[in-house]
Order: sequence, then structure tokens, then C-alpha cells
Amino acid sequence: MTTLVTVAHGTRHAPGNEVARTLTGMAARSLGVAAVAAYVELCEPSFASVMAAATGPTVVVPLLLSTGHHVRHDLPAMAAL
Repeated sequence: MTTLVTVAHGTRHAPGNEVARTLTGMAARSLGVAAVAAYVELCEPSFASVMAAATGPTVVVPLLLSTGHHVRHDLPAMAAL
């Protein structure tokens, strides 16, 4: 089964991280797939750890607002694990 992994930046402000988890849960229910919200930094689970533990097909959807350094460099490197 394919797993949806969303990737947000992460924040030390817990309600900010909850937005990503809520959105991910809504998408999972709508699509009928397993899903996990991951974070680039400041929050767990890290995107790198989620990708390292992945055992099957995974679709990654960035929840970032721009195509900055994380989208162009960090996410591709972490997804390749």
C-alpha cells in the first residue's frame, strides 16, 4: 500500500505543527491511504527518519510555501535515503 508523507518545516509552536498533522489526516482519509506528517526541522518525526523507515511505495508532498533551500536541496537528499 502506498503511504502519503507530507513534509512541513516544523516549529517549536505546537499548534503550528498540528496544522500539518490535521491536513495530512484529512488527505489520508480522503485518499484512503496511510499517511504521516513529517518535518524538516524543529519537530518530530523528521522527514529523514520517516524516509529511512519507509518500506513500500511512498508519495511525498511538501507543505512548504516556497521553493527555497529545503525544497531544492534538503528534501531530495532526505528522500534518497
